[in-house]
Amino acid sequence: MAARPPPAEPSQAPAFDRVDAMLAWGLLEWTFVVILVGLTGAVGLFFLYLVARLFVNPGRRPRHP
Repeated sequence: MAARPPPAEPSQAPAFDRVDAMLAWGLLEWTFVVILVGLTGAVGLFFLYLVARLFVNPGRRPRHP
């Protein structure tokens, strides 16, 4: 039984090849990216709103006798 040659090392694609591949995305991929960025931004803004609410003075509550 003959020995198998070692597997070839995977070559790293140059950076410009990866950019070209990303720019070649279709409408579906870009739609998912836009939705993901939009939802991430909405969650971030909501988190900032919650943090800001921690520092808002609610004012004096009226006393009821």
